[in-house]
Amino acid sequence: MATYNRKFILKTNKNIFSPNLKYRYFENYREHPFEPNTNDFSLVNAWWLAESSMLAYADKDFINYQISQAGINFCRYFDSPRSKCFVANTNDFTIVAFRGTATSSSDLFTNLIDNLSINMTDFKQGGKVHFGFYNAFKDIWDEQLGFQDYLFYLKRNNPDIKFWFTGHSLGAAIASLAASSFKYSHSLYTFAAPKVGNLAFRNKLKFTTYRIVNYNDFITLLPPSLDNKIDEEYVHHGVTKYIDKNKKLKDEIKLPDNRFTKSIVISSKIIDIVFDKNKSILTKIVNLKHVDDNKKSHSSPVTGSSRFLNKMKSLFLRVNEIEISNHAPIFYVIYLWNIYIQSL
Repeated sequence: MATYNRKFILKTNKNIFSPNLKYRYFENYREHPFEPNTNDFSLVNAWWLAESSMLAYADKDFINYQISQAGINFCRYFDSPRSKCFVANTNDFTIVAFRGTATSSSDLFTNLIDNLSINMTDFKQGGKVHFGFYNAFKDIWDEQLGFQDYLFYLKRNNPDIKFWFTGHSLGAAIASLAASSFKYSHSLYTFAAPKVGNLAFRNKLKFTTYRIVNYNDFITLLPPSLDNKIDEEYVHHGVTKYIDKNKKLKDEIKLPDNRFTKSIVISSKIIDIVFDKNKSILTKIVNLKHVDDNKKSHSSPVTGSSRFLNKMKSLFLRVNEIEISNHAPIFYVIYLWNIYIQSL
């Protein structure tokens, strides 16, 4: 069996978040089949689920075609105002993949930040979770949409089938809430997931969960820790698998010791403390991106807050141009495939 690495040359950040319609999804799937019954971390499953998470960004027809090319005959697409997902199943397993927020790097920066307010709400299955993520989950879980009923239908018709949940970015957050709400969930793999809930939420998860994080993916730092009460503090859930700067998979995250990482954590805390907590953490900074500097009034007083915001604007413009690529789903797919192949 031939082994090889997939090469991906980043020429521009412009389109790396768009649905990748030229990528050959699940290539060589016959030689690298999904392992539906394992409870341990599986590199081949991580690759399958990373590809599913990226595929979820595409439209219904494209998803159905790619799933059929992977030897899976059954696929249902669910579309709600705040959330989209597909459910692909064989006789042995079901993959439930949720779409993330954006389809371009600029949209990703704005839209994901808009979803990162710190407000929490009670979650029926236990604990507290992010209010925006919960609303997106409720849209897809709505009984009228038929999503829940379809999952239970699959289980009734095949009691031994295993349900695997996955998603990238916002899709990872929604997948976490959906998996925790479905009592037959077997496993959850998240990619580039922000924090979803508090410690009580994490402790209620009874299925195998793995959290895959790419090197310097700053979205995974959000929402920030604000030293709140324990029941109001966001924490990550799942066993961490970290892709380091050398594209090696580690079991421990070591954040880069640079100004960027420190700034993103510290500034997020300051913004949320100083400004309206009912707004998104970085909404004011994102909005500054759209201000024409030439139209600024020179008579406006320069305050400490305005100087701080302008510094943060510069930081996040740099993030948008340089660092944001680490969050792209294509890199999770490529790096995990290469790591898997090298492990054989």
